[in-house]
Amino acid sequence: MSHQPFITEVPVVSIAVSATVFDKVLSNAQEAKARDAQLIGVAPDCPDAELFDTLLPVPVVDELLSPLLTVIPIQLLSYHIAAHRGLDVWISPATWPIASQWNGHHWLLLCLLYLAV
Repeated sequence: MSHQPFITEVPVVSIAVSATVFDKVLSNAQEAKARDAQLIGVAPDCPDAELFDTLLPVPVVDELLSPLLTVIPIQLLSYHIAAHRGLDVWISPATWPIASQWNGHHWLLLCLLYLAV
């Protein structure tokens, strides 16, 4: 948190769902809040979540499943920020160099491998 000028200009997004690091994430969020940062939190709706200026609530699930639930609000947030800024939010997979060599089976295998890790 040594970059204070950036904290006041850019919103800070905190993902606070893992039980093992929940307190550490909240501690970092409190430090950013003390430096006048705008906090966006992806966390369960609990009393500790009142720290965030904007809360993207997720249900309480097992720690192994939490990445699957937190990626959705983060992707939607990224999409809406890009759309609000007027950026092209859709890049066709056909423009990716590797996508032209891969078919649907390859993408499915890649997704399954990602979920298995």
